[in-house]
Amino acid sequence: MHYDRLAVNLILEIKRSLPSHLQNDFKLASPDLIDKVKDIFLTTKNDNVKALAAQFLEIAGVKEKSLTKSDSSLLGRLTNTASFNNKSEEPNPAKVTVKMYRGQPVYD
Repeated sequence: MHYDRLAVNLILEIKRSLPSHLQNDFKLASPDLIDKVKDIFLTTKNDNVKALAAQFLEIAGVKEKSLTKSDSSLLGRLTNTASFNNKSEEPNPAKVTVKMYRGQPVYD
């Protein structure tokens, strides 16, 4: 997955909010990062972390059907109140600068 600046900031904020024993597995270069964020969204009781995870899952394109019914309604409420920049997967290279962060391209 290509991460834009908003996704990287959300991941770093989620990581800061997690307990220290969960932070070790939470890396941007991890191929199963979306699954880890989904697990955190489903298991955490912290509303701030849930909101951040919901925003990241919306940006990542995770469907609400893949979450449990009670948590998907929360995801729908959170994403309806926030405004997101819907970008295509491959941004226009003429307008966007690409930076590398830990081996992953980050679009501004």
